[in-house]
Amino acid sequence: MTNETFPARSSPASPVGLRSALLPLAVVALLTGLWTLVWASGLFHESAFPSPLTVLRALGEELRSSRLPNDLVVSLFRVSCGFALAVLLGLPAGLWLGHVLNARLALLPIVNFFRNLSPLAWMPFAILWFGVGDAAIEAVLEGVGANGGAAAGGAGAGGALGVAAVGGALTVG
Repeated sequence: MTNETFPARSSPASPVGLRSALLPLAVVALLTGLWTLVWASGLFHESAFPSPLTVLRALGEELRSSRLPNDLVVSLFRVSCGFALAVLLGLPAGLWLGHVLNARLALLPIVNFFRNLSPLAWMPFAILWFGVGDAAIEAVLEGVGANGGAAAGGAGAGGALGVAAVGGALTVG
C-alpha cells in the first residue's frame, strides 16, 4: 500500500523524482514570466519595478563589488547581538516572572502587549532614541526577543503550561 500524500523515495530518474525536480523549476519560470509581463506592461516605473534581467545584473554587480557579502556579515552581526542580548535579558526576566506571582500578575499583561507589537512599529522610536545605525536595529531585535523570552518564561515557569506540555517539550528536546 502506497501513500500518495507522502510517496516513497524514488530515484531522480523515476517519474516522481523527475516531477519533484521539474515542478519547482516550472513555478520559478512561471513567476519570472509573470514578472517580465508586468514589467513590460509599463504599469510601474522602472525604478519601482525593474525587469528580471536588471535585477540579475544588479545582483552580479553586488557580488563583484563584495558589498553583498559585507552587508550580509553586518546583518548577521546585528541579529546575533540582538539575539544574545534578548537571551541574556529575556530569559532571567521570564524566569523571575514565572517564580514571583505578584510580578507575573503585574507585568505579564504589559509584556504580552509589547510582545504582540510589530518590530517595525518600534523602529521609529529606536531611531529617535538611538539614532540611525546599528544601535537602533540591535535595540529593536533585542527588545522583540527579550519580550518574547520574558513572556514565554513567565508563562512556562508560572504554571500556565500544563505538566504534559512541559514533559512533551522535554521529550522532543
